[in-house]
Amino acid sequence: MPAVPAPHPPNEAERLAALRSYDLLDTDAESAFDDLVALAAHVCGVPISLVSLIDTDRQWFKAHLGLDVRQTPRDQAFCAYAILSDDLLIVPDATRDERFAGNPLVTADPDIRFYAGAPLTTPDGYRLGTLCVIDRVPRMLTPDQQAALAALGRQTVAQLELRRNLKNLRAAYERLQGLDRLKSEFVSTVSHELRTPLTSIRGGLQLVLADDEAVRGEYRDLLCAALHSSERLIRITNDILDLSKLQSGHLALVRSRCAVNSLIATASETVGHLLDGHARVRQTPADVEILIDVDPGRIVQALVNLLSNALKFSPPTKAVTIGAVARDGMVEITVSDEGPGIDADGLAKLFQPFQQLTAAANTSGGTGLGLVITKGIIEQHGGSVTVSSQLGIGTTFIVTVPVDKTLSRGLEDPA
Repeated sequence: MPAVPAPHPPNEAERLAALRSYDLLDTDAESAFDDLVALAAHVCGVPISLVSLIDTDRQWFKAHLGLDVRQTPRDQAFCAYAILSDDLLIVPDATRDERFAGNPLVTADPDIRFYAGAPLTTPDGYRLGTLCVIDRVPRMLTPDQQAALAALGRQTVAQLELRRNLKNLRAAYERLQGLDRLKSEFVSTVSHELRTPLTSIRGGLQLVLADDEAVRGEYRDLLCAALHSSERLIRITNDILDLSKLQSGHLALVRSRCAVNSLIATASETVGHLLDGHARVRQTPADVEILIDVDPGRIVQALVNLLSNALKFSPPTKAVTIGAVARDGMVEITVSDEGPGIDADGLAKLFQPFQQLTAAANTSGGTGLGLVITKGIIEQHGGSVTVSSQLGIGTTFIVTVPVDKTLSRGLEDPA
């Protein structure tokens, strides 16, 4: 009696597409599936157990115990019948079943007599194959063994899902990395391409405006406005480039030993051009020499951002205070203003890109990136930036960076 091949499921094309989406066929052995077939064989007391996947014209074994081959023709597969139903397929004696009596797997090696297969049904309802157990003698499974085999079949599907999800996550992560690289390259290229001509434009405008006799009246006003715009575009370009480097981890730090009081003084001098019509800067230097190992240019950039922001919010009659103190192995540099303060909604958005507080948004000429860049610079130095504010009273930023006490004099040893 010849073998009777199983018919194809009515959704065969969709089932095969689902099978291929798991990217399992012809892959190497994996311990998760090997453990499942070993457990199924032990629970059912049989010598052979398989995780079988039904492909177009073959059944391929993702895991196999007691059988050396990795695949057989589909028209000989017991599992091809098992995927036609959600229930266990149990064949107590294949020689007495007209579907399998003439099957070469029954009439010759491996001499199958008993078969039980739990269909591997995906969450979408596609039966990809089976977790099956096989014996060379007729037999039957107890109800508990049948329940256990069905449960192990569900665990096999869970492993299939986990494996696919991990593969998809890895692919998504690699795509994101690729997008990040492209974004960084794009931002860097655009920033460099913009910065060079903008710098040239600014330099030319400065040269023209330096000659008071050459340009007067309305034309001077127009050129001054153009110079102001070019300077703002340069700031935006530089900030975008810095932010891109921070986000990609490519902002290089050129560290050296620096005195904190010197950094505060440099930052205060740098914002001198903002003092006309604005609050003054009051320095309260640390009363001991504190040396830190930092990139001085970047630390001054961060402090200038904080001072500039504070000055723009402060009434002309008030002062912005910047000072430092050593505490618990850290130096705290504080920038405080007596401006209008920031409400809770503003504080929540303070370190988000392109956010500007309403009071200064129309007058500051800022990019909305200064505080984000400041936070990134300080964190790259192993420090932190915190802020507190009270409406009608003012705002305080605290920059904290580590102190190397071997470099500083006057600090008490806590030991």
